Amino acid sequence: MNPDFDPRRETAEEFPNSSLRPQASAPLFASQSATTIDALTARGVVQSTEVWLSTSPSEQVSIATRRHRQMLIGALIVMGLACVLQVLPGQRVAFFFLPGWPLPETCPSRSLFHVECPGCGLTRSFIHLAHGQWAASWNVHRVGWFLALAVVMQVPYRLIALRCRNRAPLGTSLPKFYGMLLVALLFVNWLVNVTARFQN
Repeated sequence: MNPDFDPRRETAEEFPNSSLRPQASAPLFASQSATTIDALTARGVVQSTEVWLSTSPSEQVSIATRRHRQMLIGALIVMGLACVLQVLPGQRVAFFFLPGWPLPETCPSRSLFHVECPGCGLTRSFIHLAHGQWAASWNVHRVGWFLALAVVMQVPYRLIALRCRNRAPLGTSLPKFYGMLLVALLFVNWLVNVTARFQN
């Protein structure tokens, strides 16, 4: 065999306009995961598509994998904490094994101005859901179950994503829609609560 033989060059010379002509190599995911690039850009994982495409394949794998692992670990931590926490009679939250040591308030709006924000009550709602107290969860926060579903679904979604080459099993449209819907529901629920309090 001719040591100087290059099949890519030969094919290009024989078929200058053919689809058989080899294309320039692209970084990993560039040709089949534009949705992944858009998603990572929107979430601030990468600054722009140009920056993403300029990184090496190994760096692209590292960025996407790190993101999915962080989200998976975060979801597992939230689910685990919901199982070991309890809601005290005064609506404070404490660990089961430390009932006399309630956790501090985490909402600056509520602790400083005595005004609940759209997210106030989500922690207690999660805890009630983890213990099967459906009515209590609904009464504390009407959107708690919706956000809890998103957290629980992170586990199978991230596990599948870590095994998929394009790293975006559902694309970007559905997750974005779900996120926007969640934000809208939180805001509407907050408006309903504020209106009801002013009327009372």
